[in-house]
Amino acid sequence: SIGNDAFYDCDGFNGKLVIEANDGMTIGDSAFYDCRGFTGLEIGNGVTSIGSYAFYYCNGMTGDLVIPDTVTSIGSYAFRYCSGFDGTLTLSENLTKINGYTFDGCSKITGEIVIPDKITSIGSSYWDYAFRNMDGITSIVIGESVTMIYNGAFSGCDNVKEMTFMGTTVPSGNPFAEIGTALENVYVPAESFDAYSAAYKSYLPTSARLSIIGAEGDFLIDGDVLIAYLGEGGEVVIPDGVKTIGTGAFQNCTTLTKVTMPDSVETVGEYAFSGCTGLVAVEFSDSLVTIGNYAFQNCTSLESLTLPSSLVTIGNDAFYECKAIKSLTFPTALETIGNSAFYNCDGITGGLTIPASVSSIGNNAFYDCDGFNG
Repeated sequence: SIGNDAFYDCDGFNGKLVIEANDGMTIGDSAFYDCRGFTGLEIGNGVTSIGSYAFYYCNGMTGDLVIPDTVTSIGSYAFRYCSGFDGTLTLSENLTKINGYTFDGCSKITGEIVIPDKITSIGSSYWDYAFRNMDGITSIVIGESVTMIYNGAFSGCDNVKEMTFMGTTVPSGNPFAEIGTALENVYVPAESFDAYSAAYKSYLPTSARLSIIGAEGDFLIDGDVLIAYLGEGGEVVIPDGVKTIGTGAFQNCTTLTKVTMPDSVETVGEYAFSGCTGLVAVEFSDSLVTIGNYAFQNCTSLESLTLPSSLVTIGNDAFYECKAIKSLTFPTALETIGNSAFYNCDGITGGLTIPASVSSIGNNAFYDCDGFNG
């Protein structure tokens, strides 16, 4: 073993540090803390554990960082501020957890990070920045056994363009907290799309779309529920027979310009079209009963809004910040207008008639709709 603090602050060493290991070898806490003169690192097969702060601030080390498969545990802060590594990061297939701040500040590591399948959690507590400020990485793959990703795990990973979740169980926590705006695609298993959408609908960055691993075709439909739209946008006609447009089905599809719903559609689910900033027009089903919470929030280009006579419920924040809507007429069957339903829709002009059928108007329903002039 290499004991705790064994070479603490020996910053005069230079060259590549090669650790030749026997089976069961351990590297203690702070063993090479602040040994910033080393220019590379090779950890031999046989090392089973790397202690907390083991290579903290060894910022002279360059090249790839490879954790051999014999390693089963890495302590918190082990490679924090090792900002010299400028190759890829390979993690041991036998790790079961990534502790807090382990690779925080390894800012020059590039390419894809793959979280191995035996790992069950990333971080140890909320805002536990396991991979913070690794802004050289562009892709993250989350292994199939991960069930918890603590907030901030990927904070400051500003150039990540895609994330792939291999597990059918949705990890708890917010994996997108402070991840930046480069994220474009989040891939999940088809059989768990609705679960991921429900869990992450309010966390997903506005730049990113939820999609399906290896998907083919434009629609994922289960029975009469449209689970996900996977196409390229433009003018989209929803297939006949769909009764429910599911949670987040079109969320953040910024290339979508028009949607036509068949008369079979009765429900538009939560976040269904949230963040579709290019959406200009919607032709609603004549059988539509419910528009769910946040369904069209931040559809900032939506101009044409003719609500069907069948509509009963408009959910909370349903048309939040839809500033381009020009006029608004409610059907006589309408009963509920949710909280902040038309918050800051300041493009609406003319008058407004609330039908006698409406029994509830939520808080802030028309807050800051200062375009009304009738």
